[in-house]
Amino acid sequence: MRAPEYDFDGRNSIAVPIRVHGEVLGCVIVTWRRTVMSAQEVARRHLDDLQDAVRRIEEEVAAEAPRRLGGPGAGA
Repeated sequence: MRAPEYDFDGRNSIAVPIRVHGEVLGCVIVTWRRTVMSAQEVARRHLDDLQDAVRRIEEEVAAEAPRRLGGPGAGA
C-alpha cells in the first residue's frame, strides 16, 4: 500500500532494474492508470516479459561495453 502523500496522480508503476557488472544502469518501467488494473494483475500479465526484456538489454550492454562498465577487459 502506498502512503497517502504519494497517492497524487492515479497511476501505478512496476520497474525492473538494469544491472551490468554489479552496477544499476537504469530501469525499465511500466506505468498505467490504477483504475484499469491492479499492480498484482499487471505483474501477473507482464512481469515475466518485462524481466526477459531487461535480461536481453543487460546481455547486449555487457557485450558492447565491458571496459566502460568494469567488467572483463576493463582497465584498472
